[in-house]
Amino acid sequence: MCCGSKAAGTGERQRLVDRHERERQAVAELAELFETDRRISFYEGPALAALAVLAQSESAQLQHTAATAFSEVSEYDVRATGAEALGVMVGLLAAEQAETRQAAATALGNLATHAANRRAIVAAGGLAGLVRQLRAAAAGGGVGVAAVGCVTNLAADAENKEAVARSGAVEPLALLAQSRDARVQRNAAGALLNLTHGAEARAAVAAGGAVAALAALTDARDAETQHYALTALGNVAVDACGRDALWATPALPERLVLALRGRAQAAAARALRNLASDERFQAALVRAGALDALRPLLRASSSGLVAAAAACVRNLALHADNAAAVAEMAPELLPLVTKHAQPDAQCHAVAALRNAAVAAPAAAQSLAAAGLFACLDTALAATTTQPPTLAELAAALGAFALSDSLWRPVVELGLCARLVRLARAPPGPAARGACLALASLAARREPEVLEELLRLWRRGLRDCLAHALARPEHADQRAAVLWLARALLLSKRTDARRAVATDPELVAAIEALATPIGSRDPAPPVSLSDDDAAGEGDAPRVRALALQVVAAVQTAA
Repeated sequence: MCCGSKAAGTGERQRLVDRHERERQAVAELAELFETDRRISFYEGPALAALAVLAQSESAQLQHTAATAFSEVSEYDVRATGAEALGVMVGLLAAEQAETRQAAATALGNLATHAANRRAIVAAGGLAGLVRQLRAAAAGGGVGVAAVGCVTNLAADAENKEAVARSGAVEPLALLAQSRDARVQRNAAGALLNLTHGAEARAAVAAGGAVAALAALTDARDAETQHYALTALGNVAVDACGRDALWATPALPERLVLALRGRAQAAAARALRNLASDERFQAALVRAGALDALRPLLRASSSGLVAAAAACVRNLALHADNAAAVAEMAPELLPLVTKHAQPDAQCHAVAALRNAAVAAPAAAQSLAAAGLFACLDTALAATTTQPPTLAELAAALGAFALSDSLWRPVVELGLCARLVRLARAPPGPAARGACLALASLAARREPEVLEELLRLWRRGLRDCLAHALARPEHADQRAAVLWLARALLLSKRTDARRAVATDPELVAAIEALATPIGSRDPAPPVSLSDDDAAGEGDAPRVRALALQVVAAVQTAA
C-alpha cells in the first residue's frame, strides 16, 4: 500500500508538471502571436487551443489572461465564431475572479454584435452565467456593464427574446435600470427594449417589475436612455396585460405628457398613441394635458413627428369626453387632411376628425362649421391622395352616413359622386369602404339620399355594382354592393326598386352568388340586419346576403 501511494503521488506530481508545462507553452505561444501577427484568428487553430489551455487552468491568473485575451481580440476582430471558441468563453463566465467573468462577458458581448453569434452563444449556455452576473450586479456585487451589454445584444435576435425572458433576466435588468451608473442604466433600458419586440418576452417585462423602472427613465438625462425607455413602454402598451401594468404605474400619463415637451418627443408620442388605444388612458391622458402638448407637434417640421402626434389625437378622439377638445384642434388637423406630402399624418388626421365627429354631436357641428366636409372633398378629388388615406376618407364618410347629424352634408355637398368614383377604383380597402358608405346612405331611405343615388345610377353607380358582383377580384366589395342593392330594393321609391330588379345582368350575378357552386339548391338563409356591415366577403356570408337580395328582387318584380 505504501508503494502504491508513493506511485500515485509521483503520478500526480508528473501530471502537475505536464499541465504547468502546457500552460507555460500556451502563454509563450500567445505572446508570440500577439507580437508577430495580429491578423491571425484567435477563435480557431493553435491560438484557440492555447487559450483553451489557459481557460481550463486552476490558476485564476491564467484564466484571467485567457479572458482578457478574448476581450481584447474581440474589440477589433468580430466575426462568426465556432461553437468551440464560444464554449471556452462561456466557461469563463463561471470563473472565480469577478474580473475574469467580466472580461468573458465583454468578449461575448462584442461577438454578439454579429448576428450569427447571438443564437450560438445562447445555445452554448451563455445566458446562465450572464444572468448570474446581472443578479450579482443588481445586488451590489459588481458593476454589470459587460453582462448587461451582452444580454442587450443577445436579445436583439428574434429567437433569443423568449429565451432571455425565461432565463430570469428581466428582474435584475429592471433593478439595474435604476443604477446610478449611466452606462448600466442605458444598457439595461436597451435590453428591456429589445425584449419588448417579442410577445412572450413583452409579457415577462410587464410582469417582472420593469414597467415602473422604465417609467422612471422617461425623464432620464441621457437622451438615448430616455428614448429606449419610452419606446419600450410604447411596445408594452400593445398588449392588454401590458396596459394593465402601465395603468397600475403611478403618474404615468403625466410622465408621458411631460416627455412630449422634451427631447424624445417622437418616442413619447408613439408610446402615448399605443396607450391611448385603451379607454382608461384616453381620458387620463387628456386630463394630464396631452392635447395641449400635442397641438404644437401637429405643426412640426418633422413629418414623422407630425404623424406620431396625429396618431395620438386619433386614438384620444375615440373617447366622447375628449371629442369637443379634439374639435378645437381643427386649425391644426384640417390642413393635414389635404397635405399630400405627409400621407401618414394625412391618414391619421382624417381618422381623428372622424372619431371626434362621431363621438359627440357638438363636436360634429363644430367641425362641420370649420370646413370639415370641404377638406374631405378636396382630398377625395386630388389625384395625389394615397390609397391608405382614401380608405380612411371612405371610412369617415361611411361613419357620417350612419350619423343622424352628419349624413346630410355628405349628400348636399356632392360627396356621393366622389364615393361612386372611389368605388370604381381597383379592388382594395378604399373601394370597399366607398361601397359600404353608399350602402349605409341607401339604408337610411331618406328621400334626398335616394334621389341622389338615382341621379348617379347611370353615372357610374350601376357599373360599380355590376363589376363588384361579376369579378372574383372584387370579393371584398361583394357584400357591400349586395347590401346597397338590398337597400335600394327595400326603399319606397319604385324607380329605385326597378333600377335593380329589371337589370338582367345584376339579377343574374346576384342569383349566381346565392347558389353554392355545384348545387342547384340555394344555401340556407342566415339572419342579417340592416346594421350588419356585411363586409367580410366570406362565401357563406355573401351567399346569405345574396339570398335576401334575390327575395327582394322577386318582391320588387
